[in-house]
Amino acid sequence: MRFTIALLLGALILFIWNAVSWMALPFHSQSLTNIPESSINIEDMRNQLVEDGVYHYPGMPTSMSTEAMSEIEKKLSAGPRITMMVYKSGPTTLWDPMMFLKSFIWNVCIVLLLLLIFKNHPFKSRMDVVLKCVMVGGIVALISDVGLLNWYMFPLDYTLVNIMDRLVSMGLLGLFLSYFTFKNYNHV
Repeated sequence: MRFTIALLLGALILFIWNAVSWMALPFHSQSLTNIPESSINIEDMRNQLVEDGVYHYPGMPTSMSTEAMSEIEKKLSAGPRITMMVYKSGPTTLWDPMMFLKSFIWNVCIVLLLLLIFKNHPFKSRMDVVLKCVMVGGIVALISDVGLLNWYMFPLDYTLVNIMDRLVSMGLLGLFLSYFTFKNYNHV
């Protein structure tokens, strides 16, 4: 029973931090830039970007020939380089309850994996639990956010905000787990 409560409350902590971070704090909105309506042709996008996915321009060369690589390098030098997600499968509802439910389920999965990883770990203190959780958040940030910064040239401010989200959410989860779940050690 205690495991289930830890699982659900831990997921709720992650969910609440995510909501606060995206909806109450200004950092995410300050790191995103809207595409001006005048710079895109929505009809062309509807017709040419036929399926959901992540698109990039100038794209990958169709062959590794010298000519194809040279053409891509020219386009990259001239700019712009664009990475864009396109969702066309149906309407998007801003406050769709299913999106919130899916987010909570993913958070349950995150807490479950973390609890399984830490299940037999010999924690020495409450701070040890918090630091291990923050380290997991750091690993996730390095694998995902820093990778996107490097390979897709995501902006530094956008990347730093996402890294902060990983570290804070995992730190909060670590605090909760250190007091509720992993408390069978000296109170150092």
